[in-house]
Amino acid sequence: MTSRAPFTALSRAYAASLAGDAFVAVALAGSLFFTVPAESARPHVALYLLITMTPFALVAPVLGPALDRARGRRATLAVVVTIGRALLCLLIARHLKSLLLYPEAFGMLVLMKSFSVTKSALVPAVVSERAELVRANSRLTLAGVIGGATAGFVAVGVLKLGGARWVLFCGAIVYLACARLTMLVPRAKAVPLGELHPDARPARLQGIRLAAFAMAALRGSVGFLVFLLAFALKRQHEPAWFYGAVVGVSSLGGFLGAVAAPRLRRILREEALLVTALAVPAAAALLGARSQGRPAALVVAFTLGLGASAGRAAFDSIVQRDAPDTSWGRAFARYEAYFQLAWVIGAFLPVVHSISTGFGLVLLALGLVLGGFIYLGGLAAETLVHAGTRP
Repeated sequence: MTSRAPFTALSRAYAASLAGDAFVAVALAGSLFFTVPAESARPHVALYLLITMTPFALVAPVLGPALDRARGRRATLAVVVTIGRALLCLLIARHLKSLLLYPEAFGMLVLMKSFSVTKSALVPAVVSERAELVRANSRLTLAGVIGGATAGFVAVGVLKLGGARWVLFCGAIVYLACARLTMLVPRAKAVPLGELHPDARPARLQGIRLAAFAMAALRGSVGFLVFLLAFALKRQHEPAWFYGAVVGVSSLGGFLGAVAAPRLRRILREEALLVTALAVPAAAALLGARSQGRPAALVVAFTLGLGASAGRAAFDSIVQRDAPDTSWGRAFARYEAYFQLAWVIGAFLPVVHSISTGFGLVLLALGLVLGGFIYLGGLAAETLVHAGTRP
């Protein structure tokens, strides 16, 4: 089971981290997308997608090895990253109308992703049994969703009352609170791997790679759906609030996915949970392609949020269960980069080419089904190969 005090410290720190991120997002968010024609918005959105990839190009080769070298000081790195975000909040607040805003916002993206990767590498330090990893990851997701959603509502109120600068000032305070909470997270301990036979470890690492492919299919689907619906709703002259409702329903699905994952883990292995996370939104997308309309958009967004959240809890647990603790930092940093690349590729399709909602949902379902079949086929092949090598 989880160690109560250390895990509580990590979950509170993660909730505060996402709360700070929400303040930054609200401060920097603009209504440009919904105030210009869809075709005029496409080049700006495409540029944004390219920019979101760049932080991962830095996080993967730099942060991963740093985390692995600092196995006992991962929490310290998280504290440094969080204090850096607080300082950047103050700088961005001063340069909202200056060109300096762009490099500072880029630095903020890098540090946000760095904290996310560090958090994943810290989870095993607060879990006493590997069977509890799904539960721990799900509870962290819940804490993050609650923290981010609550802060988002507060940030909107601050924005209306005092403007973006005050939102960023509040974000800096939240980040400092996050740094203080992170200081309470214990030093990471090496997790014994003696129960793993050396000959079995390559098979387990291959299982991680296959799980990463399945998770990439989920993340790519999320990026695809976000921009498919964004442009489709603009073409249909839907109000901006309805797109906000779609985002809210997706977040609700993510919340319930985090709640359901540990309960499903009692009857399913992590691998089966990941397959289920692909299958449920695929079925919803096929049904939505037939009916379309507002209810279909809401249902598909909800189920995909549900699957992405539960699938991520399962994937993180597979890495923490099967990879040596000496490579957790590299693994999470590398796979975060892969997942972001998958998200960008999925998002690019509806951005660069107009796709109808019905056809887009069919493509979404096919992508999820293909990801599931490849994952299951890879697992079956690995099982046969491993069985054939036994004496």
